[in-house]
Amino acid sequence: MMLHLTYDADRCIPVSGADDAPAEAIARDFVARAGLEVQHVDRISAAIRDARTVAGDDREVFVIVAADGAVIAPLVLAVAETRLSQAEHAGLLWSDALLLPPTPYVVETSYLGTGFSVTMLERRQQRDLATRRWLFFGEDRTVIVSLGPVVPYGMAFAQIPVEAMLESARVDGFIAADARDYVDQLDAAAARFGEGWVA
Repeated sequence: MMLHLTYDADRCIPVSGADDAPAEAIARDFVARAGLEVQHVDRISAAIRDARTVAGDDREVFVIVAADGAVIAPLVLAVAETRLSQAEHAGLLWSDALLLPPTPYVVETSYLGTGFSVTMLERRQQRDLATRRWLFFGEDRTVIVSLGPVVPYGMAFAQIPVEAMLESARVDGFIAADARDYVDQLDAAAARFGEGWVA
């Protein structure tokens, strides 16, 4: 996958499974560059090690760090080399562990076109966690982006550099489809579901 994007180096750490630099060394360099307290090194290095376990040739993985270092979240950008079915879309935009209805967003980007995104609040292993996912629809492929899981209050901070990153993102060979009508359908369906939600 040839993905081109710009990102804030003081908030985003690119992770490669083939990079054999020690996670702690990467974390120390990042903390110094971003002007964070050295106490954050251990948590950031642990997040880098975790992120490396999902890195691969078909995806780009980052660790996102909020301005004060208190919020750390994994980010995965992947490309499915096909147009996904509506059932596959639903599987990415829904979870059986939801505590509340997903919060939907219609997203416009310069190169990936019109996308759809949801923020989900889930209960996992006795913890409340937030995840945000994006789908961008190409003529013959789909871009899938996942941020989190992260503590719920942290999503507001973690998503800021990711939104800027997606605005610049380009994928070689990706041609954005005219998906506005479909995205509006997804948005309307999410709104209807939220209105009928029974806690």
